[in-house]
Amino acid sequence: MSKWVEDEFYLQDKRQYVGNDILWWAKARMGYTTDLSKAEVFTKEEAMAQHRCRPDIDIPWPKK
Repeated sequence: MSKWVEDEFYLQDKRQYVGNDILWWAKARMGYTTDLSKAEVFTKEEAMAQHRCRPDIDIPWPKK
């Protein structure tokens, strides 16, 4: 697997769920979505930086 794919992440907003669905940061960071096809893809550096800012709220998940 190429390195760039391994460095792609989604960010979960852990504060709430919609039913049983996880809330992900939406594309262009315009709110949140439960649909991964509408979720923003972050670099590893971006995802980890956001997690450091809000470690109990923003949870990085590898895209792969």
